Amino acid sequence: MSANIRLNAKTHHLDVVGVVNIDNIVRLRQAGTILIEQIEKPVINLEYMITGDSTVLALLTAWTRDAKKLGKPLHFSKLPPPLFEIAKLSNLDQVLKIS
Repeated sequence: MSANIRLNAKTHHLDVVGVVNIDNIVRLRQAGTILIEQIEKPVINLEYMITGDSTVLALLTAWTRDAKKLGKPLHFSKLPPPLFEIAKLSNLDQVLKIS
């Protein structure tokens, strides 16, 4: 199962779906940045994401930088608890807007 990012028509959030890993992080970043550019106040929902490592934190950090360059207030929702704990340990919770 590969990962994808798509616009949820009901919530207007961007849903990350599937397994995020080192093999697809570049493609996901590019696709996500294009979608972030199209939405006034983007929220990325991580509820449907499957991951076993912290690769996703690099992706979230990259999207945060991209959104900042675009002047967009990016937020993340439903980060899996193990990754949230890693983000807290590395102080990324101070950089990433996670709810």
